[in-house]
Amino acid sequence: MEIQQLIDRYEQRREVREQKFWDFFRADGGSFLIVQHPPGNIWTACNSVDDVCRNNIEYFWDCLQVDWTDDLAFLSPWVGTGVYANAFG
Repeated sequence: MEIQQLIDRYEQRREVREQKFWDFFRADGGSFLIVQHPPGNIWTACNSVDDVCRNNIEYFWDCLQVDWTDDLAFLSPWVGTGVYANAFG
């Protein structure tokens, strides 16, 4: 997968789904959103920054492929957040 393919697919999904979000927030109860995420391995191999980044990108791509959700795919950059947890016990 090329990065440009990822960007193009995201822009396609964003255009369609962003309008659904606005319709939902403007509606008076007659509209709804369906938010489901495809299964993925985002947290399985996470022993290095490379593993986390690769899993994130793969899961992001998988999320962009599904038509049956109104959610917009996003990255989950959590590398290094354990430092904060350790700092506070």
